[in-house]
Amino acid sequence: MINKLIKIAVIFLIGFLPMNRVFSGDVGKASYYSYKLTGKRMSNGARYHPDSLFCAHRNYPLGSLLKVRNPKNNKEVIVKVTDRGPHVRNRIIDLSYRAAKLLEITGQGIALVEITPVLENEFKLFVERNLSQIFPSKVYLPVINKTNSIKDSLTLKIPTAKAH
Repeated sequence: MINKLIKIAVIFLIGFLPMNRVFSGDVGKASYYSYKLTGKRMSNGARYHPDSLFCAHRNYPLGSLLKVRNPKNNKEVIVKVTDRGPHVRNRIIDLSYRAAKLLEITGQGIALVEITPVLENEFKLFVERNLSQIFPSKVYLPVINKTNSIKDSLTLKIPTAKAH
């Protein structure tokens, strides 16, 4: 009897968890920021730079990391939510120019993408696998700060060995 009650309670609680965002990605159209917005402030207060890996999303909290995948060529990139938008119907995300270029959607202007939230461990693995692609001359990346938290960091800090 107790086992049945526990099973019913677990099933009931699972129904209220936002698991659908974790296991399945949002699919929709993406566009990218114009160069005209360079230097303008975003919702989080930072200034937009075309070489950054930032995005605008309506629902995810500012500072969230999202994996954006282009289903046509299976290219993917991890971006940080720093702005609200897009303010155009039928689009789910606005990408920085660099992110759009990595996904190869700059020629089209608008493309179908799949979005999934990223966990900290996933982000570390992604950076290790794609290090040469991510770090051209100057890229402003969302990464880990001194507290090993990725929520509020804006620049990449690679730990160096301390001299004793």
